Amino acid sequence: MATSKMDPELTETMKFLAQHPQVRMRIPAPRDKTVVYSGGLYSPGAATVTQYHAAWRLLAQAKARDPMQFDYITLEERLRQFHVVAFGESLFDHATRLSTALEQRGVGTQAMFLWRALSGIYVQGAQGKVRAMILPGDRIGQSVFNLTEVKVLLREDVLRKISLDPAALRDFRVTVQAGLVPAPIVVM
Repeated sequence: MATSKMDPELTETMKFLAQHPQVRMRIPAPRDKTVVYSGGLYSPGAATVTQYHAAWRLLAQAKARDPMQFDYITLEERLRQFHVVAFGESLFDHATRLSTALEQRGVGTQAMFLWRALSGIYVQGAQGKVRAMILPGDRIGQSVFNLTEVKVLLREDVLRKISLDPAALRDFRVTVQAGLVPAPIVVM
């Protein structure tokens, strides 16, 4: 059952975020700890999706091996850091549960609204060092990174506060807008 009307539970979550600046203020990564990520890599000769190494998984593995060097805070980690009483769970658990519920109700594409909002808040507050692991594939045009994060990172008010090569972001954006698959961006 697909519908163009926004799911009521999603609407309530978005209203909650809009009405509670104290929650939104906790979402951005701490100074010098921001990391943006998208896509992944297939193992050589991969035949199944289980041989796909998502960027978030690669970042978690790097952090587990060397937490001093890879001291970033992912969006998932940030959203897990605090419990929202109104939801009765962490913001990450709420967003994940809501995404699953939207899928089950036949409106799974609406989950992108929530993840784009959370991701946008996370990168909008970025300060200092920003790291990136963008491993583009054929669906990069529909990624949260392309649709939200790169645009926010390129805003003048954000660029003034961060250390990340804007030329790499601009080149990425132009390439995707041309319908091509851009080169990976890996800044660690």
